[in-house]
Amino acid sequence: MGMAVSRTAALNIAILARKLLRQKRQKFVMSRFAHTTEKQTEVQAARNIWPSMNANALINTIPYPGGYANKGVKGGGDRHVIPQLRALSGKGVSGDTVVLGTGGENELDYVELFVNQKRWEHQVKVGTMPEIRLGEWAEQMAQQVGPELADLFMRWESWYSIMYALTRGYSEHIIGSGAGEFEIVERHHPNMCFPGLPFGTATGGKSFCTWSATTATYEQYLARNACRLPEGGSQTQMSAQILRILENSAEEKRLTPFNIGGQERFLVMVTPDQWHQLLSDPEFRGSLQHWANQANDQSKVYFSDAQALFSRFAIFKSRFGPCEVYPHKEDGDITTVAALDDATKLEYGPLTATATERDLTDVTIFRTLNADEEANPNLRLRMGWVFGTQAAMGMECKPMTFKTEEWDYENKKAKALAWVGGHARCDFYNNMSPASATAIENTSSMPFITDSPLEFVAAA
Repeated sequence: MGMAVSRTAALNIAILARKLLRQKRQKFVMSRFAHTTEKQTEVQAARNIWPSMNANALINTIPYPGGYANKGVKGGGDRHVIPQLRALSGKGVSGDTVVLGTGGENELDYVELFVNQKRWEHQVKVGTMPEIRLGEWAEQMAQQVGPELADLFMRWESWYSIMYALTRGYSEHIIGSGAGEFEIVERHHPNMCFPGLPFGTATGGKSFCTWSATTATYEQYLARNACRLPEGGSQTQMSAQILRILENSAEEKRLTPFNIGGQERFLVMVTPDQWHQLLSDPEFRGSLQHWANQANDQSKVYFSDAQALFSRFAIFKSRFGPCEVYPHKEDGDITTVAALDDATKLEYGPLTATATERDLTDVTIFRTLNADEEANPNLRLRMGWVFGTQAAMGMECKPMTFKTEEWDYENKKAKALAWVGGHARCDFYNNMSPASATAIENTSSMPFITDSPLEFVAAA
């Protein structure tokens, strides 16, 4: 907020300033599971060895990729390909059977990451007279510019860097087409699950869609499959049975669970709509009593603020990550019903009626409430997540830094924040170029879509 105000507005700003200073910061539920690796050493850089990863981290960030500690960036580049050695397999030979020639070569998969710069500016002072009119509030508000910019960055990073990477493959400033952005083709999640539909993998009508390296083709499969969910009735709505299906699906996709105190757990995030649907299931409500008895067990402190434990799932209700999803026609209005044969696009998060993304750095926007759910059941679809370890990987070439600019003989001043980095979903390709890949593997996360109308929230 700038400070170019009239005399009549100064009093109102003074009244609101105290509330502004006490504004509750946005907290991202996944941030507690993030881990930053140690910096790459000079020896590791020379040998192209990456710092060790935290096996129980949901998000790993590598600081100063391509460089080493305390000596700046060496080499660098805005594209990084990290090879991953595939686990060996085979039963070997027995007895004195000749083993020579029976082995295979090492197989590598690849994770591709990009880094780009993001910057924000805030005008601290736009003249002497507004400062005089506001009095001491001007100084207090100016002092808040740094924390406010940092808060804005964290809100942007939560959705547009981390969650964009999880839903679309890369951060928003990597796949975007605006000035300074890279226009890297987005990649929808290969493990997108539609629980309640018949188990299996096909181009449509099954719980998983056949992956295609052509983004538009795979997105069409997902959008048309999403349109099938409202037809499934209670079978495609959140319940204890859906949780069991998701657990089996996580096993089928070989998701790697967290290991906490010797126990395996998956982190599950759901929207408020999905959570209230779960509460309407008597079997699930009965499980909550069991969870209440375990809440004080310190060995489970990692998930102690989860809403519930169900089987191996620690369930969190969150407004970031879980979100609305909208199947719609190409360049179509989301309020227009998309039939199975004409849905081609799948969008995530609060949208306008014309499927335009809302700015989720705006703290007043959390979700879209649609009164047209009866006319268009596609507006009732919600996406939750099943997370194992290593769901996303980040790189940070330049940590969050501030710069101040003064002009007009120091009568005007502005502060800017800059950050260079990016996140990517941990998809492993069998080719260094994803566009050339014939196979893709993800063993760290699984988004799922359910038919979760608002009536469950209203009834709670």
